[in-house]
Amino acid sequence: MAGFAVLGDAQPGWRPDRFAYELLDTELGYRFSTVKLLDYGRDEAALDASVNPISAVVLAHLKTLQTAHDAESRRVAQVRLVKGLYQRGYNAAQVRQLYRLMEMMMALPAPLAKLAWKDIYDFEKEKGMTFITTPERVAREEGLEEGLEQGLEQGREEGLLEGIESLLELRFAAEGLALMPEIRQIRDAEVLRQVLARAKHAASPDDVRQVWANR
Repeated sequence: MAGFAVLGDAQPGWRPDRFAYELLDTELGYRFSTVKLLDYGRDEAALDASVNPISAVVLAHLKTLQTAHDAESRRVAQVRLVKGLYQRGYNAAQVRQLYRLMEMMMALPAPLAKLAWKDIYDFEKEKGMTFITTPERVAREEGLEEGLEQGLEQGREEGLLEGIESLLELRFAAEGLALMPEIRQIRDAEVLRQVLARAKHAASPDDVRQVWANR
């Protein structure tokens, strides 16, 4: 059995390849191979052209790191990534699932988030696509922003759980997914957002668990 660790941090030189545990006279050690997501930034064109959905998630992760201090560039990158999903042949349901994760990874201030939604909606309308769901479409066409926010709220918890699960799998594989039964018991959307934020930079699944363990 081979072991791999996917490293999604922003430190190029941090490349751990072993884990050790020692207690009294007992010592356990485990060596593993690593994949550094930052390395894929050297060939973003290949990620952009790939039809593998993991490539889209990795690209979104890289853009999140690159635009940490530039919200407008992040907005542009977010819209471009969604358009690219359609151009690579994804259907509307697949785009929605991936966009939920991208939207949470590439968090934007409310005004820029609205601009991103408008750009995506205009692109959808131009291409005759159905990325935005019917309640969202009605809200936008009639200018009912309150109705749109209500529709988004209904799907927020589900979207947060999907985003957390995908991120834990990407960063910690099976060990990360083992947290999901506990996370699904959380009913507070704010706590789920905190879990998602911690999962982006946590050093281990136990670090993620600390978000709710002490509550």
